[in-house]
Amino acid sequence: MPKVEKGFKITPAVKKEIEQIVDEKISAIYATKADVNDLKLAIKLLIEAQRELTVKVSELAEAQRRTEERLNSLAQRVEELAEAQKKTEERVSRLEKIVEELAEAQRKTEERLESLTRRVEQLTEEVRAIVGEIRDLKKRFGDLSDAVGFGLEDRAFKSLPKLLKRDYGIEVEGRLLRKFIKDARGKDVEVNIFGKGVKDGVEFTIIGECKSQLSKNNVISFIEDRLKRFEGVYENIFPVIVTYMISEPDVEDFVREKKIALYYSYDFD
Repeated sequence: MPKVEKGFKITPAVKKEIEQIVDEKISAIYATKADVNDLKLAIKLLIEAQRELTVKVSELAEAQRRTEERLNSLAQRVEELAEAQKKTEERVSRLEKIVEELAEAQRKTEERLESLTRRVEQLTEEVRAIVGEIRDLKKRFGDLSDAVGFGLEDRAFKSLPKLLKRDYGIEVEGRLLRKFIKDARGKDVEVNIFGKGVKDGVEFTIIGECKSQLSKNNVISFIEDRLKRFEGVYENIFPVIVTYMISEPDVEDFVREKKIALYYSYDFD
């Protein structure tokens, strides 16, 4: 600004120049004030951004901490899985060994089974041969038993008429026979000894059984399977049993108790 000396009169041009300078200074002051305000606002925004950044950094730090915790947990889990995998591999190895042992045992079992199968086949053939021999023996024994039984019956047919008359006063009419007769149901049943007899004008039906060796079971069977089946078909049945021998000491008493006539082969002529 121009220096104004004392007593100096300001001219309009100087005044105008001064006013212009003042206006410029004032404008500069206002511009500076606006810049300061802008700077304050920028600083405020920077501080706010700094605060937000701090929060974000804290959040990131917390997230990092959690991530590290998860990573540590995951690492521990990986270690556990690795240990479990190791144990699994060990178990698999043991199982493979067991499977191999089972396979070997299976192979040996199959070999034993094959051997046993061959042995069973051999035994089956042997059993078949034995069964054939037993059947042959049974047939021969049956034939022999039949021959013995028929021989006993034939002797009984000749001797019983005299014995029955002597011991029981029964007069046999006609001949004693081996024949089929009908039971109460109309079924044909074979009896060893069958005939008719008379005592004091009363007619009797003689039904007899021949056994080479007599037991109590034979006596019971004769009663159940023969005598009872003819009840109601024939009146006055007179039962007779003929045998070579008895199989138990009390069989004879059992026969007498059942009111059955008993004769031995040595009773015959």
